[in-house]
Amino acid sequence: MWNEAADPRRTLYQALVQCSVGMVHLLTTNHRGAMLEFGEGVRKLERLHMSGELAQFREDMLQLQEFVYSTQIEYAACDETECHAMTGDEESYERLGDFGKGSELYSLVKGADEGRPLVIFRPPQLGKQSVVLPFLKASEDDLNNL
Repeated sequence: MWNEAADPRRTLYQALVQCSVGMVHLLTTNHRGAMLEFGEGVRKLERLHMSGELAQFREDMLQLQEFVYSTQIEYAACDETECHAMTGDEESYERLGDFGKGSELYSLVKGADEGRPLVIFRPPQLGKQSVVLPFLKASEDDLNNL
């Protein structure tokens, strides 16, 4: 699809695909892959001058990316009995390991806020945390205003 598009639409299309692939990775236990795709997708979205629904989607994706990053750090720092502070030193990063690979840490549930789905993070030792699932509701006018 983006092969035939000119920038900035090309960059937008690539970003949307990367954000979507990141979501698939997140919900199929490839948390490291999710972080990589979210990072690339959000980076591309941030390069674009967007307004309206597209700008809101960018902000929602940034919140999701930050949520996944922070929950992965928290999860990686906890074991069966205790949680350790992530200080940024070498030992802290070793605790991150494979970002919970193979563990079903995230799920989607219907949210109370206008019925928008929530991404839920549920490792047993940390309790439930959530963020609203980004939803793009853009028109042709939004795309023309890039």
